[in-house]
Order: sequence, then C-alpha cells, then structure tokens
Amino acid sequence: MAVTRFLHPNVQTAIHSDTDSENTAAAVEESPVMVHSIDADNASNGAASYVKFYDTLDTVVVGTTVPDHVFMIPASVRLVIESPDGLHFGAGCQVATVTAGGTGGTTSPTSSMILRLTYDPVEETE
Repeated sequence: MAVTRFLHPNVQTAIHSDTDSENTAAAVEESPVMVHSIDADNASNGAASYVKFYDTLDTVVVGTTVPDHVFMIPASVRLVIESPDGLHFGAGCQVATVTAGGTGGTTSPTSSMILRLTYDPVEETE
C-alpha cells in the first residue's frame, strides 16, 4: 500500500491516492470530511473489487467492522463515481478494498487496485 495525501495550497480540497488499495483499512482523514469523488482503477483485476468506507476513528477490522458505504467496482474497468452532495464522514474516514461485498470479505484483490479520493475537511457545528 502506497498512500499519498495531496493538499492544494489555495483550496480546501485534498486528494487521497493509494496505488495498491487492499484489505487493510487506510486512514483518509482523522477528522470530519466530505468525499466528493471516488476514482477506482480495477483494470488489472479479472474480478470485481469492493471499496469499503468506514466512518470511525476506532481500529477497523476488515471483515468484522460494518462498513458505512460499499461500492462494487466491476472487473477490468476504471470507474469514477462523483457525488454532488458528497459522502459525509463525521468522525473520520478509513477505506479498504476486498473481493467480497457486505461486512464479510477479507481478501485483497489479486492485482493492485488504484484508488483516488477527492475530499474536503468539514467543520462540525454543535
């Protein structure tokens, strides 16, 4: 897993880039965020992959911790998902990629799955 976080100096938008998203949850941000786009490149895999998002700062146990969002990425494609309203994560955001949907599934894709997310920090109001 090679995770990089890019911050543009003049705007709030950040990019989370993982060149080998796998079955270990990677922290996108440890504070509230709004994810605007998911760019998942599953072209190297002959089977579907499932990107699981977790809205928690707690330790995520992939296969046991219930994901808040799951996206199926078809085999051999690059898929870009944009959300006009965004996906809100109130605690923080963690992400993992496996070969089975739902809560279960602990196997990483056979080949590298490249995952890029664009997101903005969100200030929570009381």
